[in-house]
Amino acid sequence: MFYKFNFVTIFYHILFDFTIDKEEKQKLLQMFNVPVILISDEMDGYSSVNFDNSTGMVFGIEHLMRVHNTRYFGYVSGPRHNLDAMERRNVFEQIMIQNRFVTEQYRIVEGDFTYSCTDVIEELLDSFPQMEALVCGNDMMCFGAYKVLEKRGLVPGKDIAVIGFDDVPFASQATPGLTTV
Repeated sequence: MFYKFNFVTIFYHILFDFTIDKEEKQKLLQMFNVPVILISDEMDGYSSVNFDNSTGMVFGIEHLMRVHNTRYFGYVSGPRHNLDAMERRNVFEQIMIQNRFVTEQYRIVEGDFTYSCTDVIEELLDSFPQMEALVCGNDMMCFGAYKVLEKRGLVPGKDIAVIGFDDVPFASQATPGLTTV
């Protein structure tokens, strides 16, 4: 794919375009003639800084299990080619296994780390009506979930627990406030 971008556009696509694959990222990064440190990504030949995708996710989900006696979970993962998405999904699956949940007690769907993944959330709610908690691989997908829940007359935190990941600055502005790790 040919790109004609200025610096800001290249920076945006590398950081925020979750659909771009590794080969395209490699081509974009090679355009820079300066040292590059990747944030929340790994690629041969580049240094990187990554998130702890485990600790908060474990605490959040186990809190729902132990304090709220939640037994049916839905999980909206980010895209398959994203390192953080896969680590968070693996953590979710490990928590389910370690707590002896059977596959009938949870469903995993793939979102895209954006607000617009509402169709995936709609399908999850339709196919898994007993779901008591919805865990999203990032906060942006939670905002999409809030939109879907509101459309269905459901209140996050009352009718269904919702947990996000990333603690984006505007998470506290969601109504009701977004639980995020």
